[in-house]
Amino acid sequence: MLRINNDYNRLYNAIGGVDDYLFFCCMRKWFFLVICFFLSKLSAQDFLTLQYTMQDGLPSNTIYGATQDKYGHIWLSTSGGASRFDGSKFTNFTPADGLTDLDVIDIFSD
Repeated sequence: MLRINNDYNRLYNAIGGVDDYLFFCCMRKWFFLVICFFLSKLSAQDFLTLQYTMQDGLPSNTIYGATQDKYGHIWLSTSGGASRFDGSKFTNFTPADGLTDLDVIDIFSD
């Protein structure tokens, strides 16, 4: 405890008085706040979010599950069948294509 007080006394004496000491403490807090503000504005990358709907080719707006196959296609299980997304368009699969039901609850990749 005595060492801490001695450190503050040395700092107080080195700065040159009460007014300078208070100014130093106040500026140190402001400097910290300014640094925190600028660091909060930095980011490594911006995220792009796209929302696909039935107008974009999905069989339904209700998605139950998703997986990615080894070719990079995204497979979606929806209430309107299964759908494969290749990055630009959707290919939809329904009972007419061999599904047993229109509701595909979950989907897995081999």
